[in-house]
Amino acid sequence: MRNIEKMLAVNKARSERKLSIAKQEIEKMLSRNVEVTVAELTKRTGLSRGFFYNNEEARNELSKARGLQLGKPLVRAKQVLQTALERKIMLLQKENEKLRKENEELKQECTKLRKALQKANLKFIKSL
Repeated sequence: MRNIEKMLAVNKARSERKLSIAKQEIEKMLSRNVEVTVAELTKRTGLSRGFFYNNEEARNELSKARGLQLGKPLVRAKQVLQTALERKIMLLQKENEKLRKENEELKQECTKLRKALQKANLKFIKSL
């Protein structure tokens, strides 16, 4: 019996720790106006989807948070990520274009320097 009581105590402590993590993340998401979904919570907390569906307290917290968000304009994590990726692509395209231009200028300069070197070599050879 003692072992069973220990296991139950350990499981309860683990469950409370998980619930605390979930509550903290839900509060962060609410304060940042990020849509609270099970999928997003699993990504952010590392907890399983089943935890949010099976744990009554977690399910209640999730329901409360979703209720608070009804009718509010929310930031959807996928949209934020998509926008950030689009901006990153634009910046990289600009940088790529700048580097292409620089590369072309360096090629032209290299060609000029080679021609100048050839002329200098020819003058040196003729002077011998």
